[in-house]
Order: sequence, then structure tokens, then C-alpha cells
Amino acid sequence: MSMMKNDSKYAGSNDPDVIEGARMYLRNGKMKKIRQEGVSREYKSIKKFVQAMMDTLTEGDISDKFADTDWQPVAEKMLANIWKQQNKMKVVRK
Repeated sequence: MSMMKNDSKYAGSNDPDVIEGARMYLRNGKMKKIRQEGVSREYKSIKKFVQAMMDTLTEGDISDKFADTDWQPVAEKMLANIWKQQNKMKVVRK
């Protein structure tokens, strides 16, 4: 039997301190970079942006530090906010 971590088997802590730690980890790391690069402007829909960025985050080291259920909901909200902020002044062309 393998002793390697399998994230899908880890139960989330539902501990507010752990969730806040995940939020701060994201905010000061990957989210800061995503925000600075303006990547969200490359996506026409918020859903596609969030899905693409979640794939990127999942491949990163956050899954080694936090259970998926502790960081993924926080990350989805943060990504949605980034997309909204960076695309609110975007002109829709027909």
C-alpha cells in the first residue's frame, strides 16, 4: 500500500483558521501573480477563466499544503473576483 498523499482521500478540516491560511497562501502567491499578469482578460467568460486557473492551481503545491475542500472554494471566489475586477471596464464588441 502506498504512503503517498492522495488529496481526494483527505477530508477538509472546516477549520476557519486553516481556511484563512489557505486564503492568505493563495492571495500572496498565485492569485497575486494572476492579478498582476491580467490573464483574466484573455477569457470571455468567468466560468472558463475560473476553470482554467483552478486547473493551474491544482497542479501547484497548494494541494500538498491544504485539503482540496479547504482551499478550492476560496480559490474559486477569489478567481471570480479577479475576473470581475479586471473585466468590468471591458467594452463588449458585437
